[in-house]
This record gives sequence, C-alpha cells and structure tokens, in this order.
Amino acid sequence: MTRFRTYAHQPMTTVLGAWRGGLALSALVAAFIAAGCSGEGGGTGGTGGTGGTGGAGGVGGTGGGPACAAGQDRCDGACVDLDTNPLNCGTCGHACAPGEVCSNGACALTCGGGTTKCGELCVDTNLDPQNCGACASACAAGEVCSQGACALTCGGGATKCGELCVDTSNDPANCGACDNTCPAGEVCSQGACALTCAGGTTKCGDACVDTSNDPANCGACDNTCAAGEICSQGACALTCVGGATKCGNACVDTSNDPANCGACGNACAAGEVCSQGACALTCSGGATKCGNACVSISNDPANCGACGNACAAGEVCSNGACGFTCAGGTMKCGNACVDATNDPANCGACGNACAAGEVCSQGACGFTCAGGTTACGNACVDTKNDPAHCGACGNACAAGEVCSSGACAFTCGGGTTACGSACVDTSSNKANCGACGNACSSSQVCSAGACACLPGESTCGASCVNLSDNSLSCGACGTTCGANQVCAAGVCANLTTGNGRVGGTYTGLFPPTVGVLYAGGTTDLQTKLVATASFASVGFVNINSTTPTLAQLKAYDAVAVMTYLSVTTGFGDNLADYYEQGGGVVLFDYESQETGTYALKGRFATQYTLSTPIADVAFLTTKVTLGTILEPGSPLLTGVTTFGYQGSSPYHMPASAFNKNNPIVVALFSDGTPALVRGVVSSGPATGRPLIEINGFGLSTTGNSTIGWDTTTDAAKLIRNALYASMPLPAFTTAQELSFPGQALATQSAPQTVTYTNPSGNPQTITAFTLSGSHIGEFSVTPSSPLPVTVPAGGTFTADVRFAPAGTGLRAATLAASVTGLSTKATTLLKGTGM
Repeated sequence: MTRFRTYAHQPMTTVLGAWRGGLALSALVAAFIAAGCSGEGGGTGGTGGTGGTGGAGGVGGTGGGPACAAGQDRCDGACVDLDTNPLNCGTCGHACAPGEVCSNGACALTCGGGTTKCGELCVDTNLDPQNCGACASACAAGEVCSQGACALTCGGGATKCGELCVDTSNDPANCGACDNTCPAGEVCSQGACALTCAGGTTKCGDACVDTSNDPANCGACDNTCAAGEICSQGACALTCVGGATKCGNACVDTSNDPANCGACGNACAAGEVCSQGACALTCSGGATKCGNACVSISNDPANCGACGNACAAGEVCSNGACGFTCAGGTMKCGNACVDATNDPANCGACGNACAAGEVCSQGACGFTCAGGTTACGNACVDTKNDPAHCGACGNACAAGEVCSSGACAFTCGGGTTACGSACVDTSSNKANCGACGNACSSSQVCSAGACACLPGESTCGASCVNLSDNSLSCGACGTTCGANQVCAAGVCANLTTGNGRVGGTYTGLFPPTVGVLYAGGTTDLQTKLVATASFASVGFVNINSTTPTLAQLKAYDAVAVMTYLSVTTGFGDNLADYYEQGGGVVLFDYESQETGTYALKGRFATQYTLSTPIADVAFLTTKVTLGTILEPGSPLLTGVTTFGYQGSSPYHMPASAFNKNNPIVVALFSDGTPALVRGVVSSGPATGRPLIEINGFGLSTTGNSTIGWDTTTDAAKLIRNALYASMPLPAFTTAQELSFPGQALATQSAPQTVTYTNPSGNPQTITAFTLSGSHIGEFSVTPSSPLPVTVPAGGTFTADVRFAPAGTGLRAATLAASVTGLSTKATTLLKGTGM
C-alpha cells in the first residue's frame, strides 16, 4: 500500500508526541482512539451509530467529522496514515506486534523505503520536524525541516506549507500550492490534481512516483527497499549505478538536483536552481528553467517542448514533442527517449546501467571514452558542441549561448547551424537533418541533409530495413516472421535450439536416438518412449525374426532389450561388441533371464548381466508397487514416484538372483525384491561402463495385460532415465540457448557468459569456437583464455558472448565448440533483438 506521507495533521502530531514520551502500548491505543473522538464527554460524536448523542467520548459511531487529509484513512474516527501507523498497519485494526514497526503498510522489524526507525515509527528524517536529521531532533517553533536540517525556509526546491517542506508537484495534500488537497481518488501530477500520472511518473496508491529511484516503490509500486538499500535504476541495491550519486537513501543526479547540487546535502536556496552542479538563478548548458529545476525540454516527459507540458501516460518526449516512438537516433527506454551510445543509465540497451566510476562510450560501459569524446563526470561528450561542457568539462554556456567549435558564442561557425543550444551540422545530424528538429528514424542516416537508407536497404514506412535478413519485414515490407524464426535470404526460417553438449552418445548426436530390441512384434514400448518426447527418434527391431548386426546396432545411442520368444547366440555376441564400443544397454529381466528357450544368449549374457538366469518356476508372481528407495536422488529415479506390475502374472526375480558384476539395488519393490539394479564393469574392454537391469517385463499392460508394467505409474520415465544413464558421460555440457534483450542498433551489449563443464572422468580439450547462421557478424565470442585449452575432469571453461545488431527484429547465430577426438560439436543457439 503506497500513500503520500504527511506529518501536518494535528491528531497524528499529538499522538507522535505522546509516543515519544514513552507511552506503553495500552496508552497508545487509548491515545489513538481519543484523537479521533470528541474532546468532551457530551460531544456529538457524529450522527451514525446507536451510542446516543450524550455518550462519553462520542462512542456513538465512526461516521462524521471532517474529511481526512490526502494520504490518510479514517480508522475508528481517527485520521491515520496506514503506511506508518503501527495500530492500523496497511489496513484499519491491523496492529503490529510489540517490537515491530509499520513500514510502507507492512509490519516489520526494520524500516524500509528510505525511512528511519525512531522509537516505534518509521519516519523520513529529511522532512519530519520532530525528527529532523536524526531521531528526536525536533525543530524549534517556526522552523521547518529541510533536507534533514532545521531552518526558517525550505531549500532544495521544496515549498514551505505550514510546518513542512513539501514538493507541490506531487503532494496530494498540497498540490500546486499549499493546502490544495486533491479529492479522493485523484493524484497530484505535475502540480495538478488528476486521475492519472503524467510526465513519466507512475501512480502508486494516491501518489505519482518515479519508480526508478523511489526506495518505497522501487521498480514497481510497493516494492520497498530494505534498510540500508537505495533504489537505483528501479532495483534495490547498496550502491548507485547509471551515473547517479548516493545521497542519504536516494540516488540523485548532483548536476541538476536542487537538494544535492554538486554534492550531497548542498541544497539551493529558495528561488535558485541547480545548473551543472552549481546553484544559480538561471540555467546554463542548454537547459531550461522549469519551476525549480533545469531540464532538457527536448526529452523531459514532464516538460516536453515547454515547461509544464507533461506527456500523457505511455507517451515519451522526443525532440520536444510527446508521442509513442523516439526519433533522431534515440531509443525508448521506459518513458524516456535516450541516446544508448552514451547514456550511463541505458548503455547500449535499456536498463544496462554502468557501474560506479564507469562511463558509457559507443554503447559499452568502460573506464575511458572512445570516438573522440571526453569523459565529463560519468558521460562521454563532444566538447566541441556540448553547451554543458564547451571546450572543457564543466564549462557551461550561458543562457542564449551556443557551443561552437569548443567555444561559447551567440552564433555558430564552421558551417554549423544553431539548433536550440547546440551547433550542429544539419547535413549529417540525425536529430536535425536538413533543418532543426527534422529527426530521422532510428534506422535512417542523414546524408546531404536528407534522411535516407543505406545501400542494400529498403524503406518500409519510416524505417530502413534489409529485406533479406529482417524478421519484421522478411522478403517484403510487413512480412513478419514467427516468434522463433529469423529471416534468411528473405525467407522466414525456424531456429533450432543447440544440443548443449558434445560426446556422451554413441552417435555423437543429442538428443539421442534409441532402439527397442524385442523378441516379438509388439511395438508398445517404442510407442511409450516416443510419448516421453525425450529422444530424437525411437527405433524398433524384432530380434526373434532378425539378428541385428553390429553396424545396425551402432545406429542407436542406447537400446532397451527384452526377450519373449527366442533369440540367437549371435545377437548376444553383437550386443556385447556394441556395448564394449560405447553403446548403452538396459536389460529387462523377464524373460531375458529365464533359463531355457527364451533366455538371452551369447557374450552379453555371460559377461555383462547383473543377474544369473533362473527357471520359470523360480520367478515371483506377487503384484508389486514401488517400495523403499535405497539411493534417494539417483538420476535413475528423476521424476519417478510410482512403478510396479499389477497384472495377473507380474513375473520378477528374487533378490538372490542378482549376484554378478557387483550389483547395487537402487530401489525395491513393495515385496522387498529389487526393482531397479545397477552396476559397473570392473574388468575387460568395457571397464567402467554402467550396467542397468529392470526386474520385470518391458511391455506395459497395453502390450501385455498379464505381465506388463502398470501404465498408471511413472514406468516410462524410469525406462527413459535408465536409457540415458546407460550412455557414457558427455565430454562437455553447456547452455542450449543464450538470449540477449533488446539492443540498440550499432551498439554492443554487455557480455553474457557461456560455461562449458566437463562431467566426464577424463581431461577434454576445446580446440575452437565457430559461429554459423544468418547473423554471424553480429555476435562475437571471447574465450576466457587462448585456445586450445584442456579442461580437467569436473572442471569448467567460459567464453563471453556479445551482441551488436545490424538490423531490427530477431537476430540469431549458432555457437559451436570443437573438442579433440569428437566429430560433433557442442552447440548453443544465440538470440538477440535489434532495436
């Protein structure tokens, strides 16, 4: 709940004084009630209620009495501030617990939103006359609290209204003038009562606030910064960014803040303005005096084109005119048109604020200025024509003067034209092309005094676009590509997400391709695995009628194997060869491990199983569900909470059958027998490879109603997990996709980091990074150290990626990392939007 804070009304002042006197909580309750009732026992107490007209203290009802001041609500007959009142915190009757305070309408142990805890209250020591500059530091009679100091007049652009210094531009109790109270439901916007906020401010409760620097509404209404934090560029933080200076609990621009002019706490006197960090009677450096502030009427949404001309909600001020788009090479960031090439609060992209001590040069944050510009404070400026820094930093031209070739004068030289307070070359200036105020669009250039498109670009409306690669006008003006498409050679094309890994699969591809090898013709398991959407494809081979060769098996990254009818010894031998060369195998024990005709045969059966075949009659037929988990957190059980066999013949092996290759039981069935078993080969050509068996049949009850697994369980997920776990660990894993937010044309983004992790048990070497796709020239990659680089097992390596769009709309490329010994590459899709 956001309300405009005020300390002017007498009932609250009385109670605050009583609070400072150390009243106990019970006395405070009585004080708050008494403050809203009649002063004498025979008072009228209002007209509503049944308490009678002669009741003591006016207990007769809550109605009646004068209207509350703006920012207050009536609770039990008293006017209170629900933002700070601990007995009515956020809503009437909601009392904070002992030791708590009411901060911005919520009970808490500390005060937020830039306020200070004084006793049991959260107050603004900058303007509270009872706690001026510090708790309990009360101003003398006749004095006001101005910027945390007691004085006879208000400084810093504030106005004295009664005993308070207020900002009449947004105070609903003193809107435009002292005691001019806005009606209920209205806000005070730019010194006038209205239903909506203008001038780039946001309506929060009954106040118009700047959410970029208001610690009580930081970034959004009611987002209160914690104690000790400030609001910088709409985010709570410990330091200010974007060229602002931390003064107390606020981030301010000391070049034009009359309360902190040139330095924190240096408040300009009444009638003065803050111009270029110095208090004066007039504005310099090309700024215009509007009220008590020096502003740029070319882009100030509160004073657009002229003082007091506030743009409506949703509009921006561009070249002195309110509208919905920005011109002259500027871009729309929130409610302002900014030059992203040198704005430290929006450097290269909206919201990309440079850190303290950095400047914004050519759309990138850094410590030095490029392109012939000079660092003046936190900005890179051209001292040849900047009226605020003419010839040298801080040398501001007087009102009426222009900056021409680094010298203040009344006329422009060198073939330039005076446009406002600046001397510009109208033959090439995008904001004043051919004539002052004739702004080119963000995609146009100014050539010979006319807005035009570059060679190879076409005019679409007011914009210049390359129809061959612009996703907003692909092939023809207005032909827009889909949400995940780019324009390539004038045709919309779908983007493909990167694989995010390299190695770890037999084929080298990801997502992997798997096969179902079943001694029978039913494709039930194939259908169930396809439905998980976890594989590039799922193949099927009837191993009763066909013995797949090693070459055929190598088409799969992993296979699920089960018998029902007989298989050849050659199949078992080929399966062992495939496994030894890196293929993954998941074995279903029924009927693969049943002695006799239907058993799995060959080398795989003798060397690479976890169980010993048993006779048909030795299989258990108890209906089972998932029982005790012996390895919680195992990747084999990701997403699995249920599993079991509920048919009439749910065949599964007893625990005694699992006696080969050091079996480890991951989970039990409800009857105590193993449900899922894993192991690791300890010798031979497959040393270190995983072994996985599922104790049951591989089809679901859809494929075989008597012996299949229960389709209402997570069995398909368990089988999917087992297939993935049977494959080798990848050489590297990385992000499948990296996205950049909107970036101004011809500016470079801040870097984003791509991390490559080596989860394998061996060192892996990255040899090269390459880019492919439609917009490879707009993305750049910088490895954290020169390539090739060898990353140890379990180690990581990083590379920074930057985006510099050459056109508007979605832009994309694919980043690929090459690894020694692997034919495939780890790929990451890079995406960004040009603005």
